[in-house]
Amino acid sequence: DASSAHLMTPKSPSYYHGWSPDGKWLAYCAQRDGNFDIFRVPVAGGDEERLTSSPGYDDGPDYSPDGKWIYINSDRTGQFQIWRFPAAGAGPNDENAERVTNDESEDWFPHPSPDGKWMVFVSFPKGTKGHPANQNVQLCRMPLPGVTVKPAKAEVIADLFGGQGTINVNSWAPDSQRFAYVSYEVLPAPAVQTTERPRIMGLAHVALYAHDFEKSRSFYHQFLGFDEPYSLKNPDG
Repeated sequence: DASSAHLMTPKSPSYYHGWSPDGKWLAYCAQRDGNFDIFRVPVAGGDEERLTSSPGYDDGPDYSPDGKWIYINSDRTGQFQIWRFPAAGAGPNDENAERVTNDESEDWFPHPSPDGKWMVFVSFPKGTKGHPANQNVQLCRMPLPGVTVKPAKAEVIADLFGGQGTINVNSWAPDSQRFAYVSYEVLPAPAVQTTERPRIMGLAHVALYAHDFEKSRSFYHQFLGFDEPYSLKNPDG
């Protein structure tokens, strides 16, 4: 029942990503004044609040389970890496933002586990612009930082074909034992339709008699894709 639905973000574009653990805030990425930054808006309604302001592309906000931090991906240093800042905002000139990952990949969409022990994210090959589809990507896991960020190496837990939509929003199970993600499947190309008749490579000793020539024509059209069968009509009908 959507009868009580109301618009949360009158300005656009705005892309939802995170719901605060206390249920009071929605965090999202939005383009304002030509720059993509992180914003939040009260669930009860009200004006949006800008949480980051650094030049660059900030995206993918997700809350830590204790509600103290918001984790994002940002290319503010020239490469997409995982960052975090206090849930109330990164402060003037984003002085309270902290870099979490420091690797050679383009890291996107960090998601802390409900028990506060882990963070998963998707990594694109170095130099990838944005988070496009149809890419060879990696799902990575690393310990979720505590009060201070300490160097930690991410573990690759899956190599897959995906990208956009693989893990854009948090999909951890409540027990933190598993999470859902999307991988793509490459399907074989459809058969090429042609108007040319196939070459007859041999002759089988088969005779076909069509009592209803129109039905026969329809059958051959559906089965072979041609307007009419070869000349098989019996003079007796």
